[in-house]
Amino acid sequence: MKPSLGIVADFSGFYPSYNPGCQGSCSSTAKAYTFLFGPQVSITGGRWKPFARFLIGDMHMTTQLGGIDAATFTTNDSLAFGLGGGFDYSLTHRFALRGQVDWLHNGFQTSDNQRTNQEIRNVARMSTGVVFRF
Repeated sequence: MKPSLGIVADFSGFYPSYNPGCQGSCSSTAKAYTFLFGPQVSITGGRWKPFARFLIGDMHMTTQLGGIDAATFTTNDSLAFGLGGGFDYSLTHRFALRGQVDWLHNGFQTSDNQRTNQEIRNVARMSTGVVFRF
């Protein structure tokens, strides 16, 4: 097995929603996008390729309450960083299937000041996908 170092770009989106049992007027939804970059260390050997990485970049989030845009946070963008790892299963030299788990951190602050500047948000993210190597 031979370790290798590479650079990774990770773009993702997720769309959480919450409906506390009312008829749409009090439901809330969000759109969150991450744009992250960083180093990744992989161990090459056979079809399975484990990896670990550190990512840093931007998280962009918008929210709606009852279908109307809501200013939930003081800004829609926050510095984000994370640690993670997973496995690639090589299909060909250029393509692989991936399973990964990441811990993401951001510094969003609510617009009603219910959270202080020191408060943070941590998110665990599990994902799968297709890897293209060039």
